[in-house]
Amino acid sequence: MGLHHDDIEFIVSSLPLDWIPREVYAGYVRRAAGAVGVPQDAPFVAASLATGIPLVSGDAHLHTRKIRRLIRTHRPREFTDVFGG
Repeated sequence: MGLHHDDIEFIVSSLPLDWIPREVYAGYVRRAAGAVGVPQDAPFVAASLATGIPLVSGDAHLHTRKIRRLIRTHRPREFTDVFGG
């Protein structure tokens, strides 16, 4: 999105976040890992699988058909257009 690291940190720290405990999505990591091309993204896909909460990411590899068959994904612009008011 072209934001400076400090701006991103401020925005994220300002959000009313509830972190998802690993126990909630641990059973979905293997399935997510089989769908995502970048292993470090598997926990995010697994958390979305476990909770039904859409994933917001600008990473193209998280918007493939394979991923979209498993979870709902939004690009940052789509997210702000739909949920930003």
